[in-house]
Amino acid sequence: MTLKQSKIVKITIALLIISSVFYLLVSIFISSRKQAQAAEGRTIQGNCSVRAIKENGPFSDKIDILFVGISYDSDADVERDARMLLYSPNGFFSEEPFKSYESRFNIWAFNFIGAPDTTMNVQSALATLHTSIIFPQADHKVFMFPKDDFRPFAIPVLNLVYLSFPFMGVFTEDLPRIIVHELGHSIGSIKDEYVEKALGDRPGRPNCARSESQARSWWGSYENQGEGKLKVGYYVGCSYVENNIRPTENSVMNDPYCVLSAPDYDVCDYYGFGIINANKLKEVIESSTK
Repeated sequence: MTLKQSKIVKITIALLIISSVFYLLVSIFISSRKQAQAAEGRTIQGNCSVRAIKENGPFSDKIDILFVGISYDSDADVERDARMLLYSPNGFFSEEPFKSYESRFNIWAFNFIGAPDTTMNVQSALATLHTSIIFPQADHKVFMFPKDDFRPFAIPVLNLVYLSFPFMGVFTEDLPRIIVHELGHSIGSIKDEYVEKALGDRPGRPNCARSESQARSWWGSYENQGEGKLKVGYYVGCSYVENNIRPTENSVMNDPYCVLSAPDYDVCDYYGFGIINANKLKEVIESSTK
């Protein structure tokens, strides 16, 4: 090897060492930046700078729920209300099967400033609202309205929930039960178990059969299982009409609100999903998460 070749080799080695050190420093910077973004809010594919309320793993392994605050005063207020709905004593993660599967959910929050004006036509604005939020990782979106007064509802086929805080008036303790009810629709496609003829006739699995014979074929093997008003049987009135059959006397899909107990009527009873609905939710969670 000539002297010139020796110098070239030494320069090459020096350049390799410098580039390696530079790459290491860049990697450390990027890693620390990602950690900071995770704490302060970040954009992950789309137009949403989201905040992680609870991150249990990769998007592909979890059910990701995005809570969208509509024109809240601050990001902190959105996170506060989302946590109240999720973690209060009667909230989402207090109810089975969500309580046992909490580690299979990721929870995100986003404050949507400049949302469509709903004061003139609420339904029209809500119908297109979800298209303004691009966060493809979200399996379900919950839109929280702190000022607009309308009846909360879900669109299961789109995995959307719309929640009005003013709708509940002074009965704010029932708000967490509304989110349990509505996410029961969104996650499990569970039917409403009450009668309201104006909403049509929409029976279907797992909990609203057209007849007792159909109900027996769907959940007959669970008959008499459960306690009190959640004991499995055959009860008339489900999915808005009286002729359909539901599996329990009462449940969160029938009456999510506080039910005052006799004899003093000063204690609230909140009913869960019941075995049939809970089994459907378990099936969905276990089949789509790790």
